[in-house]
Amino acid sequence: MRPVTAAPTVVFIDSIPWESFCALAGALRKRGVATARLTAHRKERFQRLVQKAEVVVYGRTKRRITRPEDTGEPLALEWDSLDGLLPPTTIDIQATDTLAAMIIRSDDPARHFLCRVGAGHDPMALIDKWYAKELLIELGIPTPWGSRTCEATIFPVVVKARVGAGGSEVRIANDTREMAEFWDELTSDDGTAPILEAFYAESNIRFGGVAKDGILLAGSAYQVSPDVHLPLGPARTARMIDRPEIVGDIRRLVAATDYTGFLSVDYVGDVGGVALANDINPRAFASWPAMQQAGVDIIGAYLNSLDLGPAPVSGTIDYTTTFNMFTFPLPSATSRRQLLDRHKEEIRLVRQNRPIMGNTWAALTVARIESYVVKQLLSRPWSSNGHEAST
Repeated sequence: MRPVTAAPTVVFIDSIPWESFCALAGALRKRGVATARLTAHRKERFQRLVQKAEVVVYGRTKRRITRPEDTGEPLALEWDSLDGLLPPTTIDIQATDTLAAMIIRSDDPARHFLCRVGAGHDPMALIDKWYAKELLIELGIPTPWGSRTCEATIFPVVVKARVGAGGSEVRIANDTREMAEFWDELTSDDGTAPILEAFYAESNIRFGGVAKDGILLAGSAYQVSPDVHLPLGPARTARMIDRPEIVGDIRRLVAATDYTGFLSVDYVGDVGGVALANDINPRAFASWPAMQQAGVDIIGAYLNSLDLGPAPVSGTIDYTTTFNMFTFPLPSATSRRQLLDRHKEEIRLVRQNRPIMGNTWAALTVARIESYVVKQLLSRPWSSNGHEAST
């Protein structure tokens, strides 16, 4: 008999650490919502230790995914049905895009938790990159040029898998040879080919929010900037921006699909003031804590979307402050000083976000930061001047 948890439960399904999920789990537990996790078997000892520590935030954790996404191998799920793995009080599943697509396509009875769109709409419409592009075009929302065939005359060009997140399934081809090479690489095991998109150097505008039954409850456009030491890595800062036309487009998208849940949209271009929507992410996203700090009540909206709280009250959004975003593990540093400076900044961010995510999340996150810094200091070949020794 499965143990019964009195509190409603949100289940997180991932194969590699997602800070947006960990932060959301902490925020939910702070507000009386239980959480659980299905994740992958990690091979490296430090990763296994971190995973065990994360149980204090995620709650009951089962390792039922054989291949983490960062190995480059196909994911392997150790279940025929989620029915015996989910707590009986499950009210939502937050899953990374690839895993969400696998569950939806499997016709698992639990797939309804991941069908964010209303009845009569294709649940893959916002996960599959090509389907999402077709939907955006149909709604009159500007998007970059795209193609389902491996043909292009203007380079560089973007080659991206139909399902993926975090840039892991995206390549930039500079000529026809690279385009063909990446096309073959990103063709899935079942023969699904990737797509092409026009390349834009500017990709710093996002939209994040939460909707319920086709109505946008809370959200804002924002501008991101990368870490100065990691220009191609995850965004380091976020600042809310007032872009009514983007908000209007998102409202149309949400209404057209009867959408419910977290929603994030990435933009490229912004040529002549027009931002082009090129990625839709139907799950919790990395910048939601920064949005919460800026006055966009993401947590209140999410709880309302689950019928666990009142509709969020629209307040004043801070469009002037640039908010730093927490990232773990810390990006590689080239000197001890750089590593220690980043450590100091991350600890400050934990203190800043503790009122949102709770004390348990804060204690876990400080422990993870400290252990990672120690690991870096002890394992990397630092020279006598504090810089990483060349190899």
